[in-house]
Amino acid sequence: MRRAELRSDVWFSILLAVAFLVVAYALSLGLSAVVPSAHGWVYSGDLFATLRDAHMILWGGYGILYSSGNGLIAPPLGALSLVPLAELSSLLGLVEPYPQPFADPIIWLYALGYMGIFAFVWALAAKRLLGVIAPGMSHSKVVVASSLAVAGYVLFPWGHPEDLAAVALCFFAFNAFSRQSFAVGAYLAGFAVGFQPLALLFLIPMFLICLPGFKPLGAAVARAALVPAVLLAPAFVASPTQSLQAVLHQPNFPTVDHLTIWGVVLGSHGKVFAAGEMRLAMVLAVLVASIVARRVHARRAFRPQQIVILCALGLSLRAFFEPVIVAYYLAPFLATVVLFTPRNGQKPALLAGGLATFGLGIIGTASIHTAAITYSVDLWALNLGMVTLMAVSFCLAGKDD
Repeated sequence: MRRAELRSDVWFSILLAVAFLVVAYALSLGLSAVVPSAHGWVYSGDLFATLRDAHMILWGGYGILYSSGNGLIAPPLGALSLVPLAELSSLLGLVEPYPQPFADPIIWLYALGYMGIFAFVWALAAKRLLGVIAPGMSHSKVVVASSLAVAGYVLFPWGHPEDLAAVALCFFAFNAFSRQSFAVGAYLAGFAVGFQPLALLFLIPMFLICLPGFKPLGAAVARAALVPAVLLAPAFVASPTQSLQAVLHQPNFPTVDHLTIWGVVLGSHGKVFAAGEMRLAMVLAVLVASIVARRVHARRAFRPQQIVILCALGLSLRAFFEPVIVAYYLAPFLATVVLFTPRNGQKPALLAGGLATFGLGIIGTASIHTAAITYSVDLWALNLGMVTLMAVSFCLAGKDD
């Protein structure tokens, strides 16, 4: 029965990834025909910056990932996951639009297709997770599809598959923890951090709530830390200063992206400044909240759906803490809202579709250039509404029979 369910979920995820690609190709290649301001294909420059790191790995330059001056700092698994695409590009002799963009790069046709792999992984992880936290949910496939409609924004047009892969691995890790497979879950969590360190916003509450004692907690943390440590070791050995700088002081570009109130407070309007401090503050805030949640859980155990909602709420902090916002930062949390809020008896298909539309609207708001104060107030209010919705779902999940 479990194999049959897994097989069904795999085929459903493949179909969903194909549907994502059909829509993405149609928008990417056809938008210029209906939008006068669009010239040529719509493609992601960030993806090709990360792909350049993948080429460096192929050339034997893994150790200089953070000292090459490539312009984009990506976690190690972001580049490693694109190595097959880089090899294909080299074999076919394709020209890549980085660092100089140009219209209609043929490599984009292959790169966008490659994004389908990450869409498949998200769909499978989400479907399997729903089977754990909401077994028997009606219209679960519609809920997963609606979630991918929001999460897919990270892939197209932004081209940051590492964010989607990180959250999907968090889902798989939660599934492993729910089966008491703490070692497997810990390693999966480590790979999630290897894709995107801010997966810690999801993982810290998961570890502190799900692991019963300090000994298993310590063992799981050690296993999870082993993966990113091994991944980062070559770069730190080759260029320790530059690697440490890259990890702790990620650059922000407020003249390109969207300045928030925090950016104004930091006094760095109009020039590049580090985001590391505010991201560390995010992690510390999640840590404190998770310790409190662990103590509450010890007195009154949370249900699996409640635990995963608490974990997902950690992802919301990017909207409130980032000094500079890039629209795709918001997508992982909004996609989890679509996934975890619908419940049986509440027309889950209709609710998921509505939430997906609203989530995409929030992302659209995040793409509008305006004053930092107005921008922050609008964006924080919209995201606070989604946080409140998740809090209500948390309470309702605790009352379910």
